[in-house]
Amino acid sequence: FTFEMLVKVVAMGGVRYIKDPWNFLDAAVVLTSILDIVVSESSSEQVLDATTLSAIKAVRMCRAIRPLRLINRNPNMKVVVDTLLLSLPALSIFVMVATLFFLLFGLFAVSNLKGRFHDCYMVEGGELVRHVVNRTGERACVALVDGLQVLQPCAACPGCPVFLRDPAADPICLDGAYAARPCGDCPVVSREDWPAACYDWMDDAALCLEQGGKWLVLDQNFDSVGQAMLALFEISTTEGWVDVMYASVDAKGENKQPERDTNRYMSLFFVLFMLVGSLFMVNLCIGVLVDTFNTEKLARDGKSRLMSETQAQWAKTRRIFMRRRLFFRLTHLSRIPKRRRKAHAVITGKVFERFIAMCIVLNTGLMATTTFPPLESYDKFVSVASYVFTVIFSVEAMLKIYATRSNYFLDSWNNFDLFVVVCSVAGIFLSLGGYGGGRFKVTISVLRIARLLRLVRFSRGLRRIFTAFVLCIPKLANVSGVLLLLLFVFAVLGVQLFAKIRFYGAHDELANFRNFGSALLTLVRSCTGEGWNFIMHALGKDEAFFTGVLGVHCDRDMVVSESTWPDLKAAGRIDNPQRSEE
Repeated sequence: FTFEMLVKVVAMGGVRYIKDPWNFLDAAVVLTSILDIVVSESSSEQVLDATTLSAIKAVRMCRAIRPLRLINRNPNMKVVVDTLLLSLPALSIFVMVATLFFLLFGLFAVSNLKGRFHDCYMVEGGELVRHVVNRTGERACVALVDGLQVLQPCAACPGCPVFLRDPAADPICLDGAYAARPCGDCPVVSREDWPAACYDWMDDAALCLEQGGKWLVLDQNFDSVGQAMLALFEISTTEGWVDVMYASVDAKGENKQPERDTNRYMSLFFVLFMLVGSLFMVNLCIGVLVDTFNTEKLARDGKSRLMSETQAQWAKTRRIFMRRRLFFRLTHLSRIPKRRRKAHAVITGKVFERFIAMCIVLNTGLMATTTFPPLESYDKFVSVASYVFTVIFSVEAMLKIYATRSNYFLDSWNNFDLFVVVCSVAGIFLSLGGYGGGRFKVTISVLRIARLLRLVRFSRGLRRIFTAFVLCIPKLANVSGVLLLLLFVFAVLGVQLFAKIRFYGAHDELANFRNFGSALLTLVRSCTGEGWNFIMHALGKDEAFFTGVLGVHCDRDMVVSESTWPDLKAAGRIDNPQRSEE
């Protein structure tokens, strides 16, 4: 890659080379890789501090963008990216308008919901479980844990002194590790300084802490304008907006535990936001993109920017090809025997085509009525009906082969029909012999259902839709190529950033970044909008949360022993094996 860059610089000149954005990307990746090698080699004989090591890891993560160089070498994907870049000026205006709307709604949310998205939780099995504050329950006791005074239920700490607050409305002060301190010994400051100093909790928050719970803020909250805009952007994707709405309806006040339906009118605010901030904004964004694409299409004399010149020629040829219904008509009918001419007249007649179409619909509908547990009498009826339909489709195939002979196999639809008929007949004989169960039976059923695609030939409306889909295949392939490339890049980055993070919440065995395969599946799931925000919040938990809230110890460095070293090195889990061996 370095040699390629040097050759281009010599051939094109440095200024002309760097003016091309794609060449600039290539140069950035190459220089980043060279910098990584130089820093790694120069520091191989010395111990790196945390800052230098973090800088090296950041540089190495930049190498993950190297696959983006494929875009410059693939004209189909380059067309899509160029089209998106042309939309940036119009999208920038849309972003400013959307930010203004989000700011207005965020200011209103902060003024009405600030400090109210807190609740009481207990730690059970490494997970947080909501705890209802007992306003008449007994007080907590003070236990000495690792030199710190920690509140615990008195039943779990026999002989410990009871933690008293007189009067009960006085605040309780805790530091970042949830260690109880007298308020006189710890300055009560604002939340921005947490967890360096103590913060005072009153009312239900204090009772929660006295009862051994944790008074925590929800992942989505409106304690500041920035948090409010992030929360509104999150729910604008329609993920979890109902939960946030219910939390606002139940919110009672600062240091108060939520109670059901405390303020029902807050639901109107979120319904209005979803109408304006979600539905209207999303459609406005799509409208901006479509308008940009149409403008560029008119500028190119009606040619789509999402296809290359070769793909446009293919689409034009395909459009002409699909206008004709039959391509392999029989010629010189006078020389063909009379019976073949009659058979050809039958298979090309509208009555025969409508009869076959009706049989396809009835056969599929009959298969759709299958239930579990099966009814013996009904199953016999379905089996007999399937035999009848198989005979009809077999007669159709034989008539077409008899009338058109070798021309029959020149049509892909005919080949598909014949394949389904042969498989159906084979399935009947195998089932009669007791060998047609299991996966083979399922495969035959899928093929029979696939016969529904033949209806495209019989319906003009379906044929138009199918034709439009076929003509869009090049565009879909180009967009899919860019999407897969971006997924690949983000999967590599996800493994670099989140591979060593402990499982919590939605970040579990089913959605994680422990390896490339799991990262790719997690990103595909997130692209569908399914629970992406829960994964984001789970990965956003820091060391203070795991140690101070969950009481889980976090390892900053991976300990490598003589017994685990060979396996770790063989699996490629050591960043610099040569330096590690030294």
